[in-house]
Amino acid sequence: YKQSELLGHHLAQLVPDTKAAQQQGNLRAWLAADNRTSLGRRIQMEGQDKQGHTFPIEICINEMSIGDEKYYTGSIRDISDQMEYDRLRDEFVATVSHELRTPLSLIVNLSEILLEDTPGSRSPLPDEYRKDLDLIHATGKHLDRLVLDVLELGRSQLGQLTIQLTLLDLGELLREIAVSGELLAREKK
Repeated sequence: YKQSELLGHHLAQLVPDTKAAQQQGNLRAWLAADNRTSLGRRIQMEGQDKQGHTFPIEICINEMSIGDEKYYTGSIRDISDQMEYDRLRDEFVATVSHELRTPLSLIVNLSEILLEDTPGSRSPLPDEYRKDLDLIHATGKHLDRLVLDVLELGRSQLGQLTIQLTLLDLGELLREIAVSGELLAREKK
């Protein structure tokens, strides 16, 4: 649509015919209810162009007063590109996190096996190797948690974030922090 084709016309012109009556009724009910809590909020819905093709839109309605008169303004934005960007970003994050977590799991698990002191195993590791393996193990676990954090961020943006209460081994956490701190100190030298 051109601007001149929409100015002064009802929003229902942009809504598919099957939903136009419902949306027009919803908007009138909303305005009649004097519902100020929804002012300024962005609402996603399906729009329709002149050719009848549907696409995702975002509508934001605001109120302004001139004297005793109330007027409502609405802004409408085509969010097709934004939705495609979000889809590609989510796909990228899922792929990259999988590609990172697979080798990280291998590194963490192998370093954990090598660090285990089991009776009857080979001779114990020299301290310098043990320190390096501790660093590899702690750094691998830290990177794995970062990848999980990126995945959780993506879920939270989709409204799918779940929070779970779990027990934490404070000693293990402090050991990992100490190893990470040692690594940072080495890098600074």
